[in-house]
Amino acid sequence: MATVTLGQGIEVAIKELVPEITRVLDVTDHASGTSPYFEAAKK
Repeated sequence: MATVTLGQGIEVAIKELVPEITRVLDVTDHASGTSPYFEAAKK
């Protein structure tokens, strides 16, 4: 679902608002665990 949200929602909105942006990339390390979108808490 995250890929669909990024590709069909967020990417379209960004490109409409900022025409100079031609591409949006997901650089999340999806193999890093159950919550790859968040950094581990720093102690």
